[in-house]
Amino acid sequence: MQHYTLQFEGGDPDEPDSVEFDSEDGHEAFGILSRTKVARKAKIYEGNNLLGTIVKTAQDGWLLNP
Repeated sequence: MQHYTLQFEGGDPDEPDSVEFDSEDGHEAFGILSRTKVARKAKIYEGNNLLGTIVKTAQDGWLLNP
């Protein structure tokens, strides 16, 4: 298992600024972002290594940027 962190961009006082989780390959990030009240862009880290950014689109798709 690897350790991941989602660092959210844009302030939402009802949501945390970051979420840490353990996963085989980081796919849990999609579920975490799906459960947020507002679509938020997040940086995803594996340990201290920035993997890229992820955001859910209005069309229920995902944008991933390395």
